[in-house]
Amino acid sequence: MVREPENYEGGDVDRRIAAGMITNKMVLSRIASIWKPGGMFASKYLNVIGERCVRFLLKHGEAPKDNFKPLILSWIERHKADKEISEGISLLLEHMHGEFGNGEELNHGAVIEIATERFHYLDQLKYIDELNRAKSTGDPEKIEKVIAAYSRVEMSDSDGSFLGDESAWQQAFEEKKKPLIRFEGQLAELGKFFDDSLEREGLIAFQALEKRGKTHWLMRLAYQAAKQRRKTIFFGAGDMSQNQVRRRLGALAIRRPFRPGTVRIPEGIEVQNISIGDKTIKRGIATSYDETSYDSKLGWQESFNAYRRMLENEAKVENDPLFVSCWPNSTLTVRDMEMAIDRLIARHDFIPDVIVVDYADIVAPPPGRMEPRDQSNAVWKQLRAMSTKRKCLVLTATQAKMKAYDADLMNMTHFSEDKRKFAHATGIIGINVDMKEKEAGACRLNWLALRENEFSTNRPCFCLGSLAFSDPCIQAAYPM
Repeated sequence: MVREPENYEGGDVDRRIAAGMITNKMVLSRIASIWKPGGMFASKYLNVIGERCVRFLLKHGEAPKDNFKPLILSWIERHKADKEISEGISLLLEHMHGEFGNGEELNHGAVIEIATERFHYLDQLKYIDELNRAKSTGDPEKIEKVIAAYSRVEMSDSDGSFLGDESAWQQAFEEKKKPLIRFEGQLAELGKFFDDSLEREGLIAFQALEKRGKTHWLMRLAYQAAKQRRKTIFFGAGDMSQNQVRRRLGALAIRRPFRPGTVRIPEGIEVQNISIGDKTIKRGIATSYDETSYDSKLGWQESFNAYRRMLENEAKVENDPLFVSCWPNSTLTVRDMEMAIDRLIARHDFIPDVIVVDYADIVAPPPGRMEPRDQSNAVWKQLRAMSTKRKCLVLTATQAKMKAYDADLMNMTHFSEDKRKFAHATGIIGINVDMKEKEAGACRLNWLALRENEFSTNRPCFCLGSLAFSDPCIQAAYPM
């Protein structure tokens, strides 16, 4: 029989699952569908909490959220719970307090997967215990009865009929309305370009020629995700070191360059037609600039304090939602990423919403002899699998072929290595930069491939930024 240690409060994983049941309807609905009388946790305290949540859902059709504490206190009072139970639950809730957060922002898909594995493991222990007890009787019928009654705990998306329950349908549609990373206010035009593409289970890649801002865009999105309290992991596959990433993010947080010099920050943007010979092209032009000069290098303390202020004032979190892991060139595999994520979940209860990989072309392929194009295809397949398995958004980048130097706007013919990457990604964005734009910190983004949404390769989003402090987009315009 599964026994609890004295005063057992439930491990980190169990507490995370229980917190999901309290705060998120999707998590609670899935667990309620397989909940057993007496509970499914190893802890009797968590089983009381789980039972209250399931009953609340059946009665009110919602997760208890802020109603939970008065709900459990009322239960303790009504049932005259003994001192040990009431103190155990109170202590457990204190430990779980920091895990409640905003249930709507929870990576519910990942929590459901973790709960499936955890409940299956605990159910196996009970099954083994029951089977051993049946064997000890020497009665074949009892043994057969125990074996016949056992079934694997399943809460996966493929479990059951397609119709399923309302919560599964709600989840499918709500996720599309709530992208994980949003751009609003001054960058509302950039937000229109991305629309709902930065969603869970998405694999979005930037494609560009070398030194055209791929890493700047990946870091900008990672920073934006952290500002919006999304748990984010940035994997550097060899293009940058941990210290280089820290300097860039520090400069982005304080919005000044690392080196001394003058920075021109665009204060507005307009799209103009420019004639070049017999051709007319469109470019984003700054309406005015704010110029600021710096006499010294950026110091570590200024950067550190600026990043900390971002966490406190904008993200409004105590713990940094961004992890960074940088590896030597061509040594990081997708398997290494998966193992690092599992360690973060086990040690820090850190279930990622966004995974940034800088970048796919230098991720080491899985073991085995393959042609270079098949190695590339294998990496992209694994990245796609990671986005669906982890129920998160994966962002990466890829190199464009040399032919893109001659194009004003890239299209699907400008892929490098293997065109099958277009089949695996849910969206691929071209970063288009000519030499004058590179000098001005400007670029044009265009969709080269995009699932589930209509798009035009010939309709770019014009961006003006300052790569001196790693921000590729300060002003944006996305005209029809």
